[in-house]
Amino acid sequence: MEALPAELTMDILSRLPVKTIIRCKLVCKKWRNFVSDSFFVNLHLSRSPLVLMIQEKDKYSYFPGILKWMEIEHKVDHHDLRYDPLMSLDLNMISVFQNSLINQMGSVNGFICLWQFSPKLKFSDTYICNPVTREIMILPRQQQNYKQGFSTVAYGFGVTSLTVEYKVVRIFKSSRPSVLEADVYTLGTGQWRSLGPVPYRLYGSRGEFLNDRFHWIVYKKKDSPERICTFDLTSETFQLFPSPPSETIDESYRPSQSLAVLKGCLCKSDSYGSQFSLWVMKEYGIKKSWHKEVVITHSISHGLGRPYLKAISLTEGLKDGSILLVSMGKLWAFYPRSKTIEEIEMIDYFASVISYRPSFLRLRNFESESFNQKTLGLVYGLPNSYLQTGLVNGPARPGPNPVFGRSNPGLSPRTGNRSGTRAEPGKPGLNPKPGPETGPNPAGTRAGNRSEPGRNPSPTQPGFDQTRV
Repeated sequence: MEALPAELTMDILSRLPVKTIIRCKLVCKKWRNFVSDSFFVNLHLSRSPLVLMIQEKDKYSYFPGILKWMEIEHKVDHHDLRYDPLMSLDLNMISVFQNSLINQMGSVNGFICLWQFSPKLKFSDTYICNPVTREIMILPRQQQNYKQGFSTVAYGFGVTSLTVEYKVVRIFKSSRPSVLEADVYTLGTGQWRSLGPVPYRLYGSRGEFLNDRFHWIVYKKKDSPERICTFDLTSETFQLFPSPPSETIDESYRPSQSLAVLKGCLCKSDSYGSQFSLWVMKEYGIKKSWHKEVVITHSISHGLGRPYLKAISLTEGLKDGSILLVSMGKLWAFYPRSKTIEEIEMIDYFASVISYRPSFLRLRNFESESFNQKTLGLVYGLPNSYLQTGLVNGPARPGPNPVFGRSNPGLSPRTGNRSGTRAEPGKPGLNPKPGPETGPNPAGTRAGNRSEPGRNPSPTQPGFDQTRV
């Protein structure tokens, strides 16, 4: 392939599975550079098939869990999920995640937003990671009061179509009773911005992203029949959104409701009693375009019990028109043509499931010129956030799952100082006395060693490149 034009070589590589592309990087320096080329990255992203990221965790203990990479295999008459342990992420093995709760709050263009809460230290953090490039970035910590416990109510993570700005919106309880407020963070800016009070009470934590907007179900207001609100990522404003007709049910019984995106359309599902229904908005923003596409009754869902189902967002949908659903520790496929439902995978009862599009987009692209990049292999110092990276560039080998985001023992992930503490601005290399990490300090910056001595990744461990990238 040496004689092939660069564009043709990249076109061929972009059609290969992610793990194969990672192996191809070892063939020669030229191919390694191809995979890092922005043209290739965007070309691969446009062709990258969706996979499922399933986070299995114990609801009653403070263990982050595992992000399981599940590939969807299309068979003639059914679907299978194939678990790939080498592409999965064991969050329990990452030092900054230990003894805390981790929730995946959304994914876009290969990036996953993770929310962390530490009940012991009473703080929460927001991370952006790319499981393919093995990069993770922590956003600046918000200075909110967490005495009441789980202050965060909802998250949204998306990208604007025109300006290509990646934004995180966080909705949380304010100091005033029954009042929600919102902050927004644009990757690359280094700071959160307050949006003030949120005019609606949200039902559900993860916003569904479609057409530059996040969508949440809201509790009904007396002056409006609409049950959906949106947050426009460009104008950064909340507003009510046309909702499907209300079902005639016992008002004393609260159904399980959720939103999803299927084949580019917004969907709303309701589970109550012995019935599950799925409404699809055929024309975005047009109230009359809502149509009830799926109804699953107890007779159809034999063996499922009460069908407390939730549709899984799949932007393109499945080839045969079937719909993936999750319910009480199981994944199901519903086939509209035959009106049958089939169990396809057993998962953890409290598992979180999102769709994920693998990409080679790099988090380091959000570094501004003022960022102080260190030449310490896996470590990069940032002023308001820190980025840790380890490339997956080795062939698949037996061994433990890849672990990402851990620096060398004794090195500060911000500066590389042997003290394990942060250097002062303008004084790279400053080496103050080491001290134990005690949680957030009054100034709002984080001092303390986030590395874990004695547990650095081995150079032979799959999934790590300890040379500078």
